[in-house]
Order: sequence, then structure tokens, then C-alpha cells
Amino acid sequence: LLIKLFSFKDVTRTCYKKARPAIVVGDELSRSKFTRDNDLKKSLSHMEEKFTSATEELQAAEEELAELRNALNEAKRAIEVLRMENAEQAEKIEFLTVKNQENDLVLKKHNKEVSSSVHIPNENLQIVIDKLKEEKMALNLALENSKAEESRVAFENGRLKVIIEEERKEWEQMQKDLLVAVKVANDFKMEAQKEMLKLSDRIVELQRRRQSIAFTASQGSSVALYEKNFRSWEDKAWQRLMLGCERGSRRNTLLRWCQEAVAKFPHVEVTNFSSSWADGKALCCLLASFYPDKLSINEVSTLEAEECLKLALSIGANLGVEVKVEVADFTKEDRPDWSLIMKYILNLYYVISNGSHY
Repeated sequence: LLIKLFSFKDVTRTCYKKARPAIVVGDELSRSKFTRDNDLKKSLSHMEEKFTSATEELQAAEEELAELRNALNEAKRAIEVLRMENAEQAEKIEFLTVKNQENDLVLKKHNKEVSSSVHIPNENLQIVIDKLKEEKMALNLALENSKAEESRVAFENGRLKVIIEEERKEWEQMQKDLLVAVKVANDFKMEAQKEMLKLSDRIVELQRRRQSIAFTASQGSSVALYEKNFRSWEDKAWQRLMLGCERGSRRNTLLRWCQEAVAKFPHVEVTNFSSSWADGKALCCLLASFYPDKLSINEVSTLEAEECLKLALSIGANLGVEVKVEVADFTKEDRPDWSLIMKYILNLYYVISNGSHY
């Protein structure tokens, strides 16, 4: 027993001396990974700040656009009021013109009567003439006032037209600026997503390097045990998907696999991992292309979005998909969570690639 005990201690010391260089190398890699992770996190934080700034600028532009629309509506209502006043003044001028013509006819008639009635006293005739002249002067004054009011309304109408035209040009320029702001915000968002994917790829690569060093320092049985315990289905799926792909990101490679799988369904278009999956049609077509016995595409065409998603998720669960998602994750009002949906599709790819359909 003593001999066996001493032999066991010697073996333990020998294994510890052999494993010690691997532990030192692992510590150095951990410190290097921590420094690089911090750099990548700072870069990601900077991109998120840019995206937040662009979002705030977009919201401010939308508020200014709403204020300009309100001002434009107020100007339109003011023009409508001025138009109504202009119409009333035109009717008034027309009425006064007709009245003046009638008074001229009456005056002429009176003049004829005065000329023909020699027996009327001169004093009374002069009074009638003076009265008619006063009425004519009053009518002429009213006509001049109406013309002046018409000129003022026309001037005001022209001024408002100029203001409206300027505001219209400003509004069009604001729309152009808003489109530019939306484009910039989308560019920031895409850059942030790319940086996140690069960061994820870098972390996986560092983990693989650390695992490789650990594998080198251990025995064959330890390697099998480590792979069984620590290598997840997600790592295996990415490694299997990226075989033979020298260029392109993992996200684009998975998206290209989805596009090739649903290519025989012309009414389905897959361009991203968010809005393209919101109605459930793309997910059903993806399952139908590999499992036509479990899902009929003719049945899918008659279903609503929520029914399509429930059917597809149920089939995925029966096939062994581990990622847990709900119908609400696909039908969010703003945009679905692309990373969650991409992980679900990756899990589905892993299940399909393990079966006989791949």
C-alpha cells in the first residue's frame, strides 16, 4: 500500500509540472482577451452614442416638422378667410356700381323733368340738384373706399402667397433633411450591429484559442470530456455553417442559407432577421422546404400572421429547437429583436443539418 501511495504522488507531481506551462499561457491569453474586450466595448459604446445622438436629432426634426405643418394649416385658414372677405368686398363693389348707375339714371331723369317743368320754382330745383349731387358724391366716395379695400385684400393675398411659398420650400427642405437624418441613423445602426457581430466573432475566436491550448495540455479522454461539457450547439452550428466560407460574416452566411432555402417560393423575400420574419410566411416556407410532410405551403397561404407563427413555432419545438421564442417576439410594433430571431434560425439550421434532410 505504501508503494502504491508513493507512486500515485509521483504521478500527480509529474502531471502538475506538465500542466503548469499551459496554465501560464492561459493566464496570458485571459489578460490579452480582457484588454481587447475592453477596447471593443469602448468602440461599441462610441457607436451606441452616435446612434442615440442621431435618434435624438431625428425626433427633434420630426417635432419641427409638426410645428411647420401646424403653421401651414393656420396660414391656409387665414387665406380662406381673406378669400371670403375678398368675395364679400367684390359683391359690395358690384352692388355700389349698380347703385351708382341707378342714381345716374335717376339724376338724368330728374334733369329731364326739371328741363321740361319750367313752372317749378328755381329755388326748389336748385335744392333737388344739390341733393342729387351730394348723393352722387357719397356714392363715389363709397366706391373709392371699396376699391381701396379691394386693393388692400389683393396685396394681403399676394403677401400670404409669398409666405406660403417660402414655408413650402422650407418644409420640402426639412423633409430632405429628415430623410438624410433617417439614413444617417440607419447607417449608425447597421455599423453598430456589424461591430456587435465582429465583437461576438472575436470573443468566440479567443474562446476557441483558449480551448485549443487547454486541449494540448490534457489527455485524449480530457479532450472528449471538455468538448462534451463546454462546446455548445451554437458553436457547432456556426462552425458547420462557415465551413468553406472564406469571406463574409456569420450573419450574412446564415441569411444567404435562408434565401437559398426559400428561393422556390417567389412570394417570400428574406432580406434581414427582423421585418422579413414578422408575418410568419418566411419561417413556414423555410420549414416546408425541408419538411414538406409536416407543413403544406398551400395551408400557409390561407393563414394570418399570428396563425403562421404559432404553426411554425410548434413544428420547430417538435423538431427539437431549444431557443425559446414567442409569437410576440416576431410581431413587435417597432421592429422584432433581430439577434433573438437569428439565434432561433441558427438553432433550426443546426437541427436540420443533423437530420437526413441536409
